[in-house]
Order: sequence, then structure tokens, then C-alpha cells
Amino acid sequence: MMKRLFILAALAFSPLTASAWVIQHAQPSGGGGGGSPAIETIGTTISSSVVTSSSMVFTCGGSTDMLLVGISLRRGAGQDPTHVTWSDGSTTYNMTLSTRTSSSHQFRNYWYYLSNPASGTGNIVVTYSAATTGVGVVSASITGTTSTAPVNPYIHTTQSVTTSSATATTSTGDIFLSLMIKQDSTTSEPTLNTADATLHKDLDYSSGGNGGHLKFASVVADASSETINYSWTTAANHAHAGIVIIP
Repeated sequence: MMKRLFILAALAFSPLTASAWVIQHAQPSGGGGGGSPAIETIGTTISSSVVTSSSMVFTCGGSTDMLLVGISLRRGAGQDPTHVTWSDGSTTYNMTLSTRTSSSHQFRNYWYYLSNPASGTGNIVVTYSAATTGVGVVSASITGTTSTAPVNPYIHTTQSVTTSSATATTSTGDIFLSLMIKQDSTTSEPTLNTADATLHKDLDYSSGGNGGHLKFASVVADASSETINYSWTTAANHAHAGIVIIP
């Protein structure tokens, strides 16, 4: 039986911390398509200083079918992303917003995507509408999909809780990507409770003395729906958003 891959990115950090991610514009030519979706390359960057944009050097391989970036932040002074771009060295592409969490919530997640990025090394740039303190960025290139956009978005925001779960309806061969941001301190790091998940990235940093934790994980799924669960010791606000990539 073909496997499905369920991907999770979890970002936990202080109320002054923000994080950034991927996505699309005009479609460049590239990628391979076919097969089952899989992670090709993962990139990360973090900053605890005040920034108005985030940037990352990233490489898309010849088989890359989709480029993904998730943006997580605590919106205090209007710090929404205004645009996200991918430059392959010769052309800059505006990326497309796939989904976002509630605009009324203090903590927010955003998913962007770019279908069929040209192969090569270039730059991912996220520009914010106002200065943002503390940023974490995770990007991922995906192979094995002929889809031009993510599907089945999952969105959830909750105040003052100690657990968070992301669940997606999937079919064989899909990838479900989940981004979770949680107000946190160094004594309340989220624990990944999904036994068969693989943690790809676990980044710790500080902003003004407050701890921050950025986690990116995946699980190979074999059911019609998949759930990734986190828990922590001290009640805190959080936001959770996910998207599905189909073959």
C-alpha cells in the first residue's frame, strides 16, 4: 500500500516572537511530478531582533514540484506578511497565500506556495507590514506531486490551553503539513505526542530573555485522516494551520 506523509511544523515562542514561511506568483517551469509526495529539502532561519523582512537562501532540485513556506507570528502592531517571494537568480516570483488563521486572533499562521519552481539556488523573502520582533522560518521543497496548489486547509485558534491537535482528511499518497504557533516560555516547551512522527527540525532561540521553540516534523500516514498532537505544561494561546498536498 502506498504511504501518505503527514508533515508538521510547530513554532512555540514568547509573545514578542514571530516566524515566517513560503509560496507563489507566476508559475516557472520545473519539477518532475508523478509518484507520491515527499520532502526533498528543508531550510530554516531564526532571528530574535526586530525585522521588517525575513530572508533565506534555499535550493530547489530538478525534481522539485512545489515550494512551501509557513509564517507564524504574534500580531501586535499589524505585522501581517504583505508578500512572499522566491528568486531563482534570474526571476523573482510572487508566492500565493493558501490559508491563514483568524485575523482576530493574537497568534497567526500563514501558508504560501509556489508550484513548479525552477531548479537552482535562490532566495525566499517574506516582507511584513510592520516591524516584527523574533522570527522563525521553515521552508520545504516537495517532490512527487502534479497538483498546482494545496487543498483541504485546517485552521484552529484557541486561548489559554495546554494541548493542540491538527487533523486532516487525506487519501493515499497525500502529504498533510501543519504549522503550530504557541505563546511560550523556556519552561513550557510543547511535547510532540504522535509516536510515529519524525522530528526534522528543533530550533531554540531567545527574544528579550524569553525562550522560543521551532519544531518541524512529519509522519507517514496510512489512514483516511491523520492527527498530530502537541501538549505543554502551562496554559497558553496558540494557532494551528495545515494544508494537504496531493500526488
